[in-house]
Amino acid sequence: DWGLYQTGVKVVRANDGLHVDQVSFTSLSRAIFIRASDALQVTGCDVTQSQSSLFLAGGLMGLVTRNRFSGYSGGITVELADLDRIQFSSNIVAPDGHTALQLRNAHNCNISGNTITTWYTGAVEIDGNMNCLSGNHLTAIQVNGGWLPDPRGRDGQWGLVRITGNDNSMTSGTILSWQPENDIRINVVGGERTTLRDLTIAATGSTRKVNVDPAASWTRITHCGWPQETTLNGNPTARVVYDP
Repeated sequence: DWGLYQTGVKVVRANDGLHVDQVSFTSLSRAIFIRASDALQVTGCDVTQSQSSLFLAGGLMGLVTRNRFSGYSGGITVELADLDRIQFSSNIVAPDGHTALQLRNAHNCNISGNTITTWYTGAVEIDGNMNCLSGNHLTAIQVNGGWLPDPRGRDGQWGLVRITGNDNSMTSGTILSWQPENDIRINVVGGERTTLRDLTIAATGSTRKVNVDPAASWTRITHCGWPQETTLNGNPTARVVYDP
């Protein structure tokens, strides 16, 4: 009943060592909602057709691995907010939440080895410091031969991946995007010392596969494409090493 706000697992008091293991959820408003959990583990779960498949708010030293999260229209599939030192690895994140993975005021998190599929811009949004994204595979696909209009009104300049904060890194990953030509794939919109290294950004061409906003400082881009695919917007501190 979509007229009711339904939650599968809800833990809203401070706790240590909570495990959610090999549980299946479907057709919920919020499947897993956990607040202030230290040393949390979410492993081997299968979450389908839920507006919010996983929402972690507060806590540290958690592990989220080997899960399948499938979003639903109008929601953020995986939201990690106000967290410190979370390992999010080897997960599958499927459509069709408006955002597949959002880190909000999250710090020192390791996002690695995940497979993420979307058909909206703003698929991955990173807000926080010292987060590392490595070895992830992100695919942005068309539906019925076309790119879907964004449910939140975000245009092609928003960025398929949007990064703000200090000392974040995105390395050794693959982005296959069938967004419209010249839409932004990776958008560094603020913060200092963002590092992009050894990223394969393919499928539809774009002059803004990597875009650096003037408000971002000391961005470092190494082997993430060609000069005609990177837009620095006159940023005086950005430094780029292109593929040879």
